[in-house]
Amino acid sequence: MKHALKIGALALLGLALANCGDKHEPRTLYESPAFTLMTDKVSEGEWTATALSDHELQSSYRVEDTENTSGRWALSANIDRYPDFQTDAPLLVALHKLSLEELEKLRTPDGKLLNTGAKWAGVWTRDVSYSIVLALAYLDPQTAMDCLRQKVKNGKIIQDTGTGGSWPISTDRMTWALAAWEIYRVTADTQWLKESFEIIAASAKADTYIAFGEGTLALGESSFLDWREQSYPRWMDPVDIYASEALGTNAVHAATYEILIRMSERLGLPAEAYAERRERLVAQLNGRLWSDSLGYFQQFTYGRHYPALSPRPEALGEALCVLYDLTDSERGRSILRQFPVTPYGTPCFYPQIPDIPPYHNDAIWPFVQGFWNLAAAKVGNQDALLHGMASLYRAAALFLTNKENLVASTGHPDGTELNSDRQLWSVAANLAMTYRVLLGMAFEPEGIRFAPSVPEPFAGTYTAEGFRYRQATLDITVEGWGNQIERFELDGEPADAFLPGDLQGNHTVHIILKANGFTADKQNLVENHFSLPAPEAVAKEDVFVWKPVEWAERYIVFRDGKAWASVAEPTEFKVESPALVVMQVLAVDKLGWQSFLSEPVLFHPEALFVEAETVGTAKADGATGFSGSGFIETTQELNNELTFSFEAPAEGEYWLDFRFSNGNGPLNTENKCAIRSYKFNGEYRGAFVFPQLGEPGDWSHWGYSNPIRVEVRKGQNELVLYYEAMDENMNGAENRAFLDHLRVIPAR
Repeated sequence: MKHALKIGALALLGLALANCGDKHEPRTLYESPAFTLMTDKVSEGEWTATALSDHELQSSYRVEDTENTSGRWALSANIDRYPDFQTDAPLLVALHKLSLEELEKLRTPDGKLLNTGAKWAGVWTRDVSYSIVLALAYLDPQTAMDCLRQKVKNGKIIQDTGTGGSWPISTDRMTWALAAWEIYRVTADTQWLKESFEIIAASAKADTYIAFGEGTLALGESSFLDWREQSYPRWMDPVDIYASEALGTNAVHAATYEILIRMSERLGLPAEAYAERRERLVAQLNGRLWSDSLGYFQQFTYGRHYPALSPRPEALGEALCVLYDLTDSERGRSILRQFPVTPYGTPCFYPQIPDIPPYHNDAIWPFVQGFWNLAAAKVGNQDALLHGMASLYRAAALFLTNKENLVASTGHPDGTELNSDRQLWSVAANLAMTYRVLLGMAFEPEGIRFAPSVPEPFAGTYTAEGFRYRQATLDITVEGWGNQIERFELDGEPADAFLPGDLQGNHTVHIILKANGFTADKQNLVENHFSLPAPEAVAKEDVFVWKPVEWAERYIVFRDGKAWASVAEPTEFKVESPALVVMQVLAVDKLGWQSFLSEPVLFHPEALFVEAETVGTAKADGATGFSGSGFIETTQELNNELTFSFEAPAEGEYWLDFRFSNGNGPLNTENKCAIRSYKFNGEYRGAFVFPQLGEPGDWSHWGYSNPIRVEVRKGQNELVLYYEAMDENMNGAENRAFLDHLRVIPAR
């Protein structure tokens, strides 16, 4: 009843203060042309949100889509299981309590699990995993464990429904590993270590076969940015997304291998293979996705046969690279200096995509802002940290809930494609500011390391009473500002800023900061901006042409994934080659920002085709638009091993892909992506994927699979396409596609 008693006492105190004056005068924590954050209120133009007390908020903003339409919030849930947080800024205390109340409201009726949001029932892998890393691991480790266990099937991590039928188009299920390791760091639970290691190792093994290409970067969709046109060019289909390499997803995989190394060492198991994969992956990430001229990582590679880099930065991936030590400290500082941050917070990426409504595009996601703030604290960028924290607090106060996402252009939730109150990872991000930043708690298997980061305007006293940690209960106080510790006391005695994990009973931690330590770095605060649309390009026989783009200052033409020419206006380029040539073009605006590349235009000589109906044991029907005399169906049982033979006129490099259809679901959801391993001339090489391409039941929507580049010998060559255990998709039961033909194109 500690919170209830304090609420009653504070209400009486409030009556007294009304007569004698508040001993804490309101002060400004952050001020900009967009909004002002004070210790007791937020002001933004005509709107104001005020802390009536440390457990009551009132806002003049009226959200169109929200549960609370009264404009007022007062604590009504029992939050006694959590620490009692206090400071002289009643707005921060009220937002902390609001977030804890929302966490309680997200519990399932049996109290054992956490729903994803007010509108989103059930446990979702990436949502709960990122939430666990931010806050749930230390606030409720048992519920965090139970939620992760819900996202395991057949000993492997579940990739929730996603583009083209889920895994392996989306491959960020390994966020589960980040969460599992965070729980172990908090609890040091050896049984959990063993259990989670087996699941992570099995999932990573499947990813090694299916989710990695010829190089060492992971394939698949950007982590959490799983609504195709919201972050990719319109022309990219699920096959294109599978074949791309995304920053955030690769950061997750690289962090996973580091976790497998640490888990293996603690379990007495060999870790060399994991160390080798991590080293290669980190080297590739820094070598291929980093831009010295921009000062940050680039979002993804894309472009089918010859991928190019999209130079947009992506906030979550950048932050993860900093937080999981996937790049050096100088690059980490550069990321926080150079990433374009908008007045209401850090957008998912920058610039925005034109003619796409806000959701991931033109959007700020509080949970991404939370990770960004942790990265800012880690590199010591006070400017970025202050703006990021103020952005989180502004939104939660004005809208009286931790919204799922906000429009970057306005800072408001109204106008987004989808949105929800009390989104779990938004709640976790708000709470992380208290425990991870202001109190500076970093958990390790051996204990808690303290490294508070309190921006100068936030200078004050921050106290969390009743923090439960293993067999101990802690009362923690941080005084002052800065990110260096002047004095650390455990139970009144000087000590190192590290709390051993074997402590038992009640203890006090008192930290006094040095009022210094932050770097002189600033952030790159800019106005929101939209790029130009991608040009529309076509082939007219052997000529590459495109339509002019309004407001384009110039165009950059790409040949085989490389910048090839720069012109001021649309120009015709004649393309002559004995092998495949891929042409694309992008538009550059007056500020120098690039559009996406146009859809690849293929110029190639006559390709070889091997009709599937000449290979399979049974022809299929139920579709139109096929080549040759028909097509075949492949499932786990039917045509589950097919041998395609062709005769090449000369040795050299060739591109191989399959024309297929998959009508098991729409482009944006479900979990029935078909997967097949293959051997070429007797050697295992990887997998072809056949994702859902259209509407459910539409088996006449044909497309080409991911292209594979191989060395072909003159004369007879053989590709064996087959189903094996590693090809099991997230559905398990349905792994089905129609095959029309194999296409063989000379590459050089």
